[in-house]
Amino acid sequence: MNISDYRSELYVNLYRVWLLVDTVALNKKGDKILELKKAALLDYIMKNPRLYRKSQIFLGKLDAHADEKEVLYRTNIQFGENQLIQQFLSSVIALEQMGYIELERKGIEFLLSTTEKKPSFQSDYSESWRTQAILIKGLVPKSINIINSNILGE
Repeated sequence: MNISDYRSELYVNLYRVWLLVDTVALNKKGDKILELKKAALLDYIMKNPRLYRKSQIFLGKLDAHADEKEVLYRTNIQFGENQLIQQFLSSVIALEQMGYIELERKGIEFLLSTTEKKPSFQSDYSESWRTQAILIKGLVPKSINIINSNILGE
């Protein structure tokens, strides 16, 4: 039996990436603040309920003693950061080519933002993903080292 994970389906993945960028890419002044590598980490955290829970505890939005729901899959941190970035970058490039996302080089970083073009995608998960993205926006100003040690670290 081959069980497919909905989180890795092409259009579901593209929409989730677009929604994350649309929700957290700009600060209150409208300046671009979402760097490519950090966006990949945030997407990874959103796809993994245990890591998402850790992020909420770290940001003070969830009590560490709150019940944790059982999940049927692992967080798979071992698959490697390089693989994480490559998969996310593939989605970003596809979205950029379709006109949904812009990449702007600023020094050695690439900043992400969405365009005026919005994808039409219907999913039961859309509102849940938007809520998750809003709740993890507090990680955007944190350094990647802080995110790695406090959320991705075991």
